[in-house]
Amino acid sequence: MPALGQVLDLASGVTSANVFADTTYQTVSPGTRLTIQAGAQDATGALVNGIDPEVDYVFRVNAVDLATNVTVPILTDGTAISSQNGAFQLNQFTCTAATNRPFLTFRNNSSANRFVTYFVNIQTATASVGGV
Repeated sequence: MPALGQVLDLASGVTSANVFADTTYQTVSPGTRLTIQAGAQDATGALVNGIDPEVDYVFRVNAVDLATNVTVPILTDGTAISSQNGAFQLNQFTCTAATNRPFLTFRNNSSANRFVTYFVNIQTATASVGGV
């Protein structure tokens, strides 16, 4: 079942690498649906409610910009990031080109470290994660 996800520890001023780079999913077939979920938190767990104005993301497929510097919601303690938790869904896109190259990065604009937890549900014609 195809999925990508992990916790990124981003220092102040840092942009993550493309999370699709050097994975099986750095290129995907037409008809593949990508659903992006993510949340951010600081090292102390002090961020509560809403969005973190200091953490944003960029998501594109090929030359199509789907999100540019859009803020990420705050992840509260014990909250699960998964395909079943729509509160953290940032974007969803069905690829249409013959070859699709997804690009997803997260950027920390704050003066302190941020932890970004992300989950990418990759739904193809033959497989899906989280049931849809």
